[in-house]
This record gives sequence, structure tokens and C-alpha cells, in this order.
Amino acid sequence: MSQKISEKMLNTFVEVLPRLETVEVIGVARLLKVKLYKEDKEDKEPRSSQEILEECIVNFSKLNRERRKELLEVMKACARKKNKKNKKESTPVVKE
Repeated sequence: MSQKISEKMLNTFVEVLPRLETVEVIGVARLLKVKLYKEDKEDKEPRSSQEILEECIVNFSKLNRERRKELLEVMKACARKKNKKNKKESTPVVKE
């Protein structure tokens, strides 16, 4: 059963996800119960990023409103942390 989800919340999810580190995206996918590998038992081939993203969006929309808000808050905090870290690294230090 799919929950009613606002377009703004879904857009926020789609915008924040690519700003995360790879390991954080994997964590989000695992929280959303998205399989990262194809079902073949003989050959563990990774799924395409498009398939993973589509399933993440579908499973995100199935969460209740409170869980979606919690997940978005954590994702935004991680993205802000990464953004601050990148700004510190890119700011040149000038000594006179």
C-alpha cells in the first residue's frame, strides 16, 4: 500500500540522495530494503544505479510520513556535513 506523499518531499529526497557519500547512499538503500545485487545465486552482479534509485524512490514513498521525515533529516544532515567539509578543503589559506 503506497502512502500519499507530497511532491516537495519526494523532490527533496531525489535532490539530497546524490549529494551523499557512496557509503551513505548504500546505507539509505539498505534502510529502504533495496537489494544492491541481482538475484542470481551463482553470479553476484551489481544492479544498475538507475534500478537502485527507482526502487529507493518507490520504497521511500511507501514509508509513513514520520519515517520519511526522519530519513530526510538524517540525509540532509549528512549532506550538510559533506558540504562543510568540502568548503574547508577548498578554502585557500593565504599567509602574508
